[in-house]
Amino acid sequence: MITMKKKVLVAMAMAAAMVAMPVVAGAAGSPSQSESDGTIGNDSSSSSSSSNNTVSNSGNTENQNTPGVASGATKEAEKTVVQGANNERVEVVGTTKDSKGTTVGLVGNDAGKGSVSSDNGASVSIATGDAEVAGLSDSAKSDINDLNNGKAPSEVIPNSGLEDYASVGGTRAIVSKNAAGQDVSTNVTLYVDALTAGKEVAVAYYDNNTGLWVVVKNVTFNASAKTVSFAVPGSCTVQVVAK
Repeated sequence: MITMKKKVLVAMAMAAAMVAMPVVAGAAGSPSQSESDGTIGNDSSSSSSSSNNTVSNSGNTENQNTPGVASGATKEAEKTVVQGANNERVEVVGTTKDSKGTTVGLVGNDAGKGSVSSDNGASVSIATGDAEVAGLSDSAKSDINDLNNGKAPSEVIPNSGLEDYASVGGTRAIVSKNAAGQDVSTNVTLYVDALTAGKEVAVAYYDNNTGLWVVVKNVTFNASAKTVSFAVPGSCTVQVVAK
């Protein structure tokens, strides 16, 4: 049973081969770390850092009774095309804009209605409105609200190694389902218009199924195309961070 105690588990460095999926370790069918596809640049502007993931219980122990407002993201378009700095043509699906003015969307095979189909057949989309925090605990909602209201990631997720990182835009609620409507782990590529070159990019996500925050630093960041690729364990709330 998951408690709300502030407790952090850090994966051992010698387990680096499993670092993208500490929450689902031991699941033989878990996807490996993805990279941006050829249309958005396996070029010199792409980089992949490697570091251990950090798993943390929700940062708030008190019980909050107010509903979460999350990112305030609204859907902008089911599909759009943006031009990368090196003239990459990036097709972005399900674009959303949050209250900070940051545009975030999915990069992948367009599956219609603002969703993409991943390599393992998962349907991936971004939830907006009340669906962003539907079913989450009050403590998780409080954490998500804090991130969207400007609280430092390291304060929301203590002892996670994010002390020098700042949030890039607001959170996004990622929905990853298989054909049977069940949560499924998969690889995700996000387009984030506020990402800039010269930064070290990471991702923190709240796993809906375990109630844990997970920090992933071994992402694939394409600075030219403004995309970041990483693995998710299923439906989760994602916060992109950079330093």
